Amino acid sequence: MVNLELQLRLDDVASLRMAMYPKFSRFILESGKALPKNEPAPGTQEPDLVLRKLDCAVVNWSLSKAGRDYQTSGAFLWKAAPPIPAAESC
Repeated sequence: MVNLELQLRLDDVASLRMAMYPKFSRFILESGKALPKNEPAPGTQEPDLVLRKLDCAVVNWSLSKAGRDYQTSGAFLWKAAPPIPAAESC
């Protein structure tokens, strides 16, 4: 069972990356390393098939700096919309 207080929202990684990227890039560049890059998957130019090396590095580095454990789930937990009322017969 996922503890929602420790949940890392993988549907909102873009916000985490935008918030932490400047600190991450400064840390990497000061250590003399090259920044990882997001790259197209081998054999494709599809924009959705990307090896997200930079995204993963930023998230992993951010989590290591947080000093606490996080949990993820294999699926997103969306709040369901209320059911549509049954159509009335004519």
